[in-house]
Amino acid sequence: MRVAAAIATLWTAWPAPAHADCLPAADLSGDADVAAEVARALARLGVVYGESDGACPAVQATVLADAAGVAVTVRDRRGRIEGRVVADAHTAAAWIESWATEDDASLWAMTPVVPAAEPEPARVEVAVVTPPSSIDEVVVVAPAARFAWRPAVAVRLGRDYASDGSAWTGVGGGACLGVGRFCLGVAGRYARDPGFTDTGGLTAFDRSVSSVSATIAVRAAVARVVLAPELAIGVGAMSTRRREPVEACFDPSGEMCADMPLYIGDGFEARTYAPRIAAALGVQLPLARWISIDARLGAEVAPGAHTAPHLHDAMITPTDPNTPVAPGDPLLDLPGEPGWAWTAAIGLSVEAP
Repeated sequence: MRVAAAIATLWTAWPAPAHADCLPAADLSGDADVAAEVARALARLGVVYGESDGACPAVQATVLADAAGVAVTVRDRRGRIEGRVVADAHTAAAWIESWATEDDASLWAMTPVVPAAEPEPARVEVAVVTPPSSIDEVVVVAPAARFAWRPAVAVRLGRDYASDGSAWTGVGGGACLGVGRFCLGVAGRYARDPGFTDTGGLTAFDRSVSSVSATIAVRAAVARVVLAPELAIGVGAMSTRRREPVEACFDPSGEMCADMPLYIGDGFEARTYAPRIAAALGVQLPLARWISIDARLGAEVAPGAHTAPHLHDAMITPTDPNTPVAPGDPLLDLPGEPGWAWTAAIGLSVEAP
């Protein structure tokens, strides 16, 4: 319930400074004991209570006892809302006063200055505030307020397990801009699969893929952990080339050595492009206020990918005359790209304070 009756006398007992148009005002609710302390501190700062004579429209503030100090939630007349946990009632009053003064200023006025005696405290992110049982009015701060209009950049190391049994290792990164609960951005990734073989080791191939995507994530805080389901749509370019021995090997009789992979000597390689659609669940664990461990699990599909083998054409890429593989042998073909893959990645995410 509102604690006007408990703090009105304390509030009005302190003199308020004159103001050109009206006096900054605040309306408190929450824990009665905490609110009384905050009211005394506000009165010293010249902030009057509620609808006092000459008062500006009041900002709404809820103050609650918290294990770390005082949990404060403020809403102004423009509908803006924000919550913090601060060290004590005096710091809470300084922050509420900055809102009341800013709300009183004209839209074109400069940012109000917080009194030197009570500097604005460093912001502490609050995921969940549990109010005491004596409170029947609580202003809920939506998780979106934490992410609104904040740029974030992430870099990750990844491991993919593809539909053709291959395992890829790569690096990726992305940047996004928080818009409410959403984070809109772009991402890029590069992965390699060196020495892949689908011929029992008789031939081998080096493959790599590069992709760029547009991304959208929905972010929600659970305690201090941030969950972010993400969808990415883009395009990828895949390169496949034959892995050859450094040079052809011949035994004394002139026959080619039985080294594997076999020396083909045709320089055959292929490059394909395909759309990429990926979905992943991201989990961010804060290490500090601005940096987090960023891990994700997901899957990626490549609709329309060239999954069939790339057929060898002896007219275009002739083989070495000494290779033991005859023209037209499937051993000369290059493998197609996988149609889908499971993805996993871990790295660091940096978010603007």
